[in-house]
Amino acid sequence: MMVASELDPRVMRIIILLVSVLCFQSGIAATPILEAGVAGLSSADTLQESLEKLESRCEEIRNVAVVPPSFPLAKNQENHLICHGFSIGSERVESLALTFADDKLVMIFAEGHAAQVFLDFASTPLKQYLQFTVSFNDLLIADRDKDHAWLLTTPAAHPNLCLWANPYIHGSEAAKYENSAKIPDILGFSKSLEELRPLLEAQCAFTHLGTYKVWLLNQPELQQQVDCFGYEFAGFPRKIEAVFGDGTLEQAWILTGKGEEDRVREALIAAF
Repeated sequence: MMVASELDPRVMRIIILLVSVLCFQSGIAATPILEAGVAGLSSADTLQESLEKLESRCEEIRNVAVVPPSFPLAKNQENHLICHGFSIGSERVESLALTFADDKLVMIFAEGHAAQVFLDFASTPLKQYLQFTVSFNDLLIADRDKDHAWLLTTPAAHPNLCLWANPYIHGSEAAKYENSAKIPDILGFSKSLEELRPLLEAQCAFTHLGTYKVWLLNQPELQQQVDCFGYEFAGFPRKIEAVFGDGTLEQAWILTGKGEEDRVREALIAAF
């Protein structure tokens, strides 16, 4: 799906809503550890099967059903199993949030004595991306400073889901996100990187500026991209990739999930 913005004789500036783009633009993992099975948990398990596994390992457990669903991979049903006091060998992780989309376990978010515990399961050398420690092949991400960890399945290998701190760990009230699908004000096409970067930094959870091989149609001498994480759009915090050619915003990508295609389409229709 796409929304056309202003047209230029040299290049069309557009916003494109992508489906299932991989975290940090890495290669697709062959066997993410959550799909292979980790700490007795597996993406092959249903919500009920996961609940049965957790009951003997959690000091407290609850099931949060979100109606209507807002999670990008959930089309009809969204659930979160929240486990406090998770036993993993001789270790204890303070909290786990297992997210289910249409009764399929798609990701786990953990906090509190979580980063190192799960990084120890990595099957490949760890790498750094900004403040995160990452095993790309395992789809395992950790923030050591906040003591957070994310374990993803291939469908959840999405640039926003891999950094979404599940809010249901701290309560069952439905998260309230901005529902508008209007073109964000921070995407001022034809404006300069110098003008827009402070706006992106102010309205995104965090940003990253990189320089890339030129592929824009107008073939600028320099192509840069600001990755904006956590911008609320069409009902969920998302990643925006703002692409600049010779210092001018030329194109932007807002990343979405396949399960929410109908919801995003309705939001676009309402906006335009």
